[in-house]
Amino acid sequence: ASLDAAGVAQVISNISPAFAPFAQKFLDFACDGVFLASLSPEELDETLVDIGVTEKLQRRRIVIELTK
Repeated sequence: ASLDAAGVAQVISNISPAFAPFAQKFLDFACDGVFLASLSPEELDETLVDIGVTEKLQRRRIVIELTK
């Protein structure tokens, strides 16, 4: 949860090349670890949809990677 937005973006982009556009959105919206950790699971899911992660499977992959 202590990652800055660039660190969060790096985690996301490391999932696979298909996640790179999402990683850029985390940077664009300054979504750092502190912000993401403050969200309830429902709020996090809504935030990922707002960022453009429309596929539920992709949202789950991001959540898993961020909570490792």
